[in-house]
Amino acid sequence: MRDIRNNACKIGISANPVIRERTLQSEQPQIELLALKKFINRKIALAIEKALHVVYNDKRKRGEWFNLDTEDISELVATLDDEIL
Repeated sequence: MRDIRNNACKIGISANPVIRERTLQSEQPQIELLALKKFINRKIALAIEKALHVVYNDKRKRGEWFNLDTEDISELVATLDDEIL
C-alpha cells in the first residue's frame, strides 16, 4: 500500500487486504493498494514479509512504512504479481 500524500509504502500482511486498505483509509484517506499476493499459509507470508523488511530496512520510515522509490515499487509489484492494481 502507498500513502499518496507522502509516498510512504507499507509492506505488510493481512488476511483481507482490501478491508485492511479501507481501515487505513479511515485513518488516512489517501491510501492505495499497489499489489497483493496470496500465500498458502500465514507462516510463509510472515517469512516473505520479514525478508522484504530486511531488504528495504535502510529505507524504513517507521514500523512497516518505507520510503521507497519508483524502482523499489516496481520490484515489489513484480515480486508480488498475483494481482497488480
